[in-house]
Amino acid sequence: MVNFWFVLISLIWKVSKDYKCKKYQ
Repeated sequence: MVNFWFVLISLIWKVSKDYKCKKYQ
């Protein structure tokens, strides 16, 4: 369960980071 949340948060963090990079380009 903890591993699941860790993967989920990591995925959301990566997506939000990519979104910000694309937004500023």
